[in-house]
Amino acid sequence: MSKRVQYLRFSIQSLFIIILTLGFYRSTRTYFKYIVLLSFLAGNYFCGWICPFGTVQEMFSRIGKMIFNRQYKMPRSIQKYLQFSRYILYFSLSVSVVKDIFSYFDGYKSFFKLVGDLPNVPLSISVFIMLSFLVISMVFERPFCNYFCPEAYKFSIRSITRLMNITRNEKTCVECKKCDTACPMNIPVSKSNNVRNLQCINCFKCIETCPVEKTLGYRFAFKKELLRLKTKISRNG
Repeated sequence: MSKRVQYLRFSIQSLFIIILTLGFYRSTRTYFKYIVLLSFLAGNYFCGWICPFGTVQEMFSRIGKMIFNRQYKMPRSIQKYLQFSRYILYFSLSVSVVKDIFSYFDGYKSFFKLVGDLPNVPLSISVFIMLSFLVISMVFERPFCNYFCPEAYKFSIRSITRLMNITRNEKTCVECKKCDTACPMNIPVSKSNNVRNLQCINCFKCIETCPVEKTLGYRFAFKKELLRLKTKISRNG
């Protein structure tokens, strides 16, 4: 089933790349409000299934794996702090000076400037930054998505309330940590029974790579999480 999900995800990603290339992406953005509503219930699907810049970073990661046969990840000791960088950046952009500076380093907007306006592509520093992120993607998965994308804020922060998320059956888990390696957002999937990390983009690569059937799954788990929290509070109280 996980293979089919990946084929479906790739098809939807390819569709939006085509829509962007044909110049229709801007007109479809009006429907993204429904994706935001979906985030409340089922988590962040935009970044993992729709965002063209995220898709292109993924493509470069696959090329990098074929060339270098590996991908690097941020050490966990640094990741636990750095994962909040894009939220700090989002609030920092309310300051006009920061917003003006970041406009030159925004890989997301630079990508759309390049692809969406092909006849008038400027050879600017913004395009250089966008290309730099793609090159880095060959050895480090989704660098812009992980730490620099303020656009992801509105989808990920709303996923706090999601009713569905990735769950892990600790009884059948063999602690191989293949799920951790597969996760492009550097989430320690093997450390949690309910993955409610805001970095999660619902790509389901962790489920696909898990060697034990039904150990990882995408299920209704919000009620179970509340029950677990209630039990923990009662024990401490």
